[in-house]
Amino acid sequence: MMRYSDMVIVVRNGRRMHTRFKTFRNEEELRDILVSNIDAIPVSEINEEDESIVAWCKEFPVEGVGSIDIVAVGDGGGIYLIETKLSRNFNRREVIGQVLDYAAGMWKSFARNGKVFLEMLKDRNGADIPQEDGEFLRKVDENLTEANFNILIAMDGVDEQTKTLINFLNQFTDLKFIALELERYATEGEEQEIIVPRLHGEEVTKIPRAQYRPNWPLEKVENEIQKISDEKLKNRLSRILEFAKRRNIFYQLKNRHSPAFGIAYRGKLILSIGTDGGLFAYIGQNEIKKYPSVDAWKGFVQSLKDFGFYPPDFNSETQRDGRGSQRKLNDLSDDEFERFLKFLDEFFKN
Repeated sequence: MMRYSDMVIVVRNGRRMHTRFKTFRNEEELRDILVSNIDAIPVSEINEEDESIVAWCKEFPVEGVGSIDIVAVGDGGGIYLIETKLSRNFNRREVIGQVLDYAAGMWKSFARNGKVFLEMLKDRNGADIPQEDGEFLRKVDENLTEANFNILIAMDGVDEQTKTLINFLNQFTDLKFIALELERYATEGEEQEIIVPRLHGEEVTKIPRAQYRPNWPLEKVENEIQKISDEKLKNRLSRILEFAKRRNIFYQLKNRHSPAFGIAYRGKLILSIGTDGGLFAYIGQNEIKKYPSVDAWKGFVQSLKDFGFYPPDFNSETQRDGRGSQRKLNDLSDDEFERFLKFLDEFFKN
C-alpha cells in the first residue's frame, strides 16, 4: 500500500502535491545520490570551522583496509569519512569496527602528509583544492596527524539503539561520530524527488567534555620518547632533543594531542618534531620574520628540500605558513641523518 507523508509538503502552482516515502534500491544508489548532492551534508552543524565541502570522492583507497565509501574535505580543513549503509542491512558492531579501521588507516597513511592526501583526492575528483592556502593545509595536516576525523554513517533510517550508541561514543570518547539520516520522498508520478537530511549525534559533540589537549614540557617529551619501541627512531629523537637542550633552543609545544617538541631560533619556533618522526617546518611567507635574513630563510628551506623532507618543486614563496614534511626521520639513511644533525648544528650556531 502506498503511504503518504505529512512531513514534507510540496506546492506547485498553488496546489499541494502528495508525497510518498521512497526507498533506496541499494547502498550504491544511496551513495551516488549523496555524492551528487554533497551539499546535503550540513557540515557547519558538525564542524564549526567548515562552511561547505570543497572536495570529495567515492571509494577512496586506504592502504591495508580497503576503500572508504566517501571521503570529503571542508573549506576549513575538516576531514569527513562517510560510510553508507541501508538500515535493513545494518550491523552496528560491524559498521563501527569498519569505520574505526578506516580512521586508523587514514591516520597511518597520511599523518603529516596532508599534501599527499589532497593530491590523491584531487586525482580521483578533479576538484580545485586550495593547496596553496597555508592555513588550510595546516589544518588538514593537523587533522590527519591528530586523527581529528568526522565519522559519518549515512543511512536511510536511524533507529533509537543506533542513536544511543553514537551518543555514547561522542560523550565518552574523543571521536566524533554522526549518523546522517537521508529521508527520501517522491511526488506522485515521480516528477520530483526530495531528500531530507537529518543529523543525529552532533548535539553531543558540542557538549564540553574530554577535549583537553596537553602541553609538552621537556620532561614529558623525554618520557614519551623512552616509551617508543622502535630503537632507531627513539635514538634519533633523543639525539635531536639532546642537541636542542645543549643549545638551549628547546621550545615547549602546547595544546596538542600528540607528543612533540619544537626548536626555536632566537626564541621563535621554526621547526617542530613529533614522536612519529615527522617534521613541521615554519617556512611560509608569514614566517620569514623569524629568520635573521631572507637568505637564511631560503637556505633553511633549500636544505630541508635537499634532505627530501619537501619535494624539489616545493615553492616556499607561495606558502603562507608552515607545512608538514613528506619524509620522516626514520626514512633517512644513517649517513643522511648524521648530515641532518650537522646541518642543524651549523644553522643554529648563528
